Amino acid sequence: MKQTHLEKQLGRWNTLVNRGKQAGSKKDLKGASEYFEAAYKVSRSFSKKDVLRRDSAYYLAYAKFIEEDKTRAAALFQEFLDHPLISEADGIKVAGALSLIGTIHYGSDNAKAAEYFEKALEIQRRLGLSTFENETMLGTIKTLEHKHAEAIPHYEAAFDKQKHRDVDSAQNLSVQLAYAHKELGDKDGEMQWQKANLKMREKKTAFTTEKQPITINTEVPDGWAKDRLSHFLEGSRQNELATFFQRRAEYEQLKKINDRFLDNRTNLILTMMPTINERYKDINFENIELEPEEWLEAFFYLRTHASFAGEARLACHLKAE
Repeated sequence: MKQTHLEKQLGRWNTLVNRGKQAGSKKDLKGASEYFEAAYKVSRSFSKKDVLRRDSAYYLAYAKFIEEDKTRAAALFQEFLDHPLISEADGIKVAGALSLIGTIHYGSDNAKAAEYFEKALEIQRRLGLSTFENETMLGTIKTLEHKHAEAIPHYEAAFDKQKHRDVDSAQNLSVQLAYAHKELGDKDGEMQWQKANLKMREKKTAFTTEKQPITINTEVPDGWAKDRLSHFLEGSRQNELATFFQRRAEYEQLKKINDRFLDNRTNLILTMMPTINERYKDINFENIELEPEEWLEAFFYLRTHASFAGEARLACHLKAE
């Protein structure tokens, strides 16, 4: 049986789309764009209500967005969204298209960008999808518009998503939240998010320590422990290891005290910040030169912590059996 013209065009469309997807999987963006462009032209042979017209617009829109042809991409995404066969089953694609149109308008027309981000958020929340990017973008737009009270819920939602996933972005969000509360004159809220920022920084440092632990050398240099001083030092080290292993309860007490020192150091910084910010509010941070009375408290606190660390080492030496 002889193929009709539309049947031939359908076969051609499927071939072009498959080749476009294959090129995309191989990071051949130019090839993918060319195949999707050709498929889009073939789809013009079908009625406006045909699903091929909808899908062609969607594939080519993504290709043009990646190529940074933002005007064409926005028009194609809108064509996809306006297609009569859009349904609830297309929710993920619709949310993605709305988000990318919002991204295209961001910076040139933030009011329009916010409309698209909000529509995308509504779908993402309904479908249980990640909302981090859109919450962050909306928070940024509200901040630029000086609508800090409206920015806060978006930043908080984004922070909740990221605090256990990406410490760097969570830390950046805590800074934005501290700033928003500061602009609203909410000192308690500002302090809360400054503290969250410091906690994120400590968590990042702890994560780095876990990922890059200190190297423990099992070999020692020639001559080590063969003179009286290095013999004493090696004996001390072995006693410290023995205490860590055999006197665990006592070691845990020392560890808790050290952790308290670190926690209090964070609180000390938070206590100092409002005074310093008020006194130097018209000076860039890098140009601030503190008076002795402004840094001596922190200096002596750090000296005290260092003394404790030294005494803890001595205690481990003495408690070993």
